[in-house]
Order: sequence, then C-alpha cells, then structure tokens
Amino acid sequence: MMTHRHSKICSELRKARVDRNYTLLDVSNLTGLSISTIVNAERKIPSPRTIKALSECYGIKLKLAQKGVGNIIYL
Repeated sequence: MMTHRHSKICSELRKARVDRNYTLLDVSNLTGLSISTIVNAERKIPSPRTIKALSECYGIKLKLAQKGVGNIIYL
C-alpha cells in the first residue's frame, strides 16, 4: 500500500487559489478539473497534468524537480 506525502507544491497550490479568492467551484469551472481532484492536489502530490492545469489557472510557475519512479513524481 502506498501513502502520499504532503509536499510544498500542495501548499503553494492552495495558497495561490486562496490569494486569488477562488473557490473550489471557481477553479473547477476554469480548469475543467473536478472539485475532488483540486482538493486532492492541495492534500497530496498531484499529477503533472493537474499541476499544469492549476498553475496555468493561477498564473504561477511551478518548478518540478523530478525523480521519477513509475508514475510518482517526488517534489
């Protein structure tokens, strides 16, 4: 069983959303992502696709330091 660690990127995504006064529903409408995907991205390491969609929505650049193991990206 795999557990997910909270990472700095999760905090950055949440902060960017809150700083822009976006609700989860706002972000869902803007990105096409489900609310549960957005919530999960703010709690555990999100997929690269989710990171890209959210960073474009928030107008931020996120630097990924990748050490790939399967489909997991360690940040």
